[in-house]
Amino acid sequence: MSCNESLSGTVVPTIRIADRLRPGRQHPWQRRDALSVRRRLNVICVSVSGREALHMKRSRTIFVARLLLRAIVLSVLGLCGGLGAPDQARAQAFVCDSADAGESGEFASAGGGGSNFACGTNAIASGASSANTSIGLGFNISAGNDSRNLAVGFGVIAGGNGSSNTGVGTETRASGDNSANVAIGGDLPSSGNFTGADAHGDGTRNVAIGSDSRATGFNSTAIGGIASATHANSAAFGHGATTTRADQQVFGTATNTYTAPGITSAASTSAQGPVTGVVTTDADGNLASDGGALQGQVD
Repeated sequence: MSCNESLSGTVVPTIRIADRLRPGRQHPWQRRDALSVRRRLNVICVSVSGREALHMKRSRTIFVARLLLRAIVLSVLGLCGGLGAPDQARAQAFVCDSADAGESGEFASAGGGGSNFACGTNAIASGASSANTSIGLGFNISAGNDSRNLAVGFGVIAGGNGSSNTGVGTETRASGDNSANVAIGGDLPSSGNFTGADAHGDGTRNVAIGSDSRATGFNSTAIGGIASATHANSAAFGHGATTTRADQQVFGTATNTYTAPGITSAASTSAQGPVTGVVTTDADGNLASDGGALQGQVD
């Protein structure tokens, strides 16, 4: 809109108004009225021009914001894909695919007719009547029929029929039919071997957390780097802790010391019933009660 146009688009007769006021000779009051009309029109034009400038400034701001948002999104996609600079080719290498849409990405694959979801380079999610999820790189696999398995990381496998297994990390494995195993951890990539956490077994609830941790016994738990619980109902806590029999709880290794500050508190004493024996140990650190033998000798 120019300064010679009104808001309705018609031309404002800024000079002809004065011409109408002077049939021949222009009187002083006519000149004052014409000048007043021109000043008012100039004010209107300045106001309109100011609004146009503000609109253009806002438009430029929105345009720059959109460019920044696009750059941020491409950067995030590049990082998620394990790639460097977020250029167009690399951003396209990170592909999300859903089996609901019946599609297959260039690097990701989700199939099986369920609600499976695969996102990332070489991510695979499959299984009939399932909602398996695979997110990450390096042939992440989440598979199984009637399952809700989750694989997140690099080279992770979470599989099993009728299961809800979860694998998170690098080269971790959480697998087994009718199970809910959890493996969280990772290690440097190896030649086809699982060097990350490993929790597997059919019909189990195993948990392995830590680099190269193993929980493979029935309902076992391994927490810590290289911790291993391979026996039924066993648990290993601490780096290198290893079970040797079923129903065993192992804390640390032979080089560890143990501290229980609350054992000497008044609350612990009041919570304790009649003393029936003292705790004994053998050379391997196996704990037991003497069954009151020492107390009997004292009495």
